[in-house]
Amino acid sequence: MSRKKKKCKKVKNRSKARAQFIHTAKRMRERFDMTIGRGMYGIFVSEIQTGKAEFMRKQSNRVTIWRTKHDGQSIVLVYDKMRKTIVTALHDTELKNSIYSAETA
Repeated sequence: MSRKKKKCKKVKNRSKARAQFIHTAKRMRERFDMTIGRGMYGIFVSEIQTGKAEFMRKQSNRVTIWRTKHDGQSIVLVYDKMRKTIVTALHDTELKNSIYSAETA
């Protein structure tokens, strides 16, 4: 009995930076009901780079965690300084839960 292979979407030429942008845009839509494009994404990145966002902690040599506000919502952004991109966006409660679970493990 032969099995058919599932067809995958073509993502061969997608860079990690592009994949991180797409992931962040999806999470902003899911978690904050906010659609961001390159302009809004650039504003968030520049807030981090200029220090306007609040630094929370360093996760590794490459990744830092920042908090910013947009339309009255507090948004936690995970930033990749090597690629100068945002990895994902979280609510404050999600970050606190992940820190707590990491400390108790």
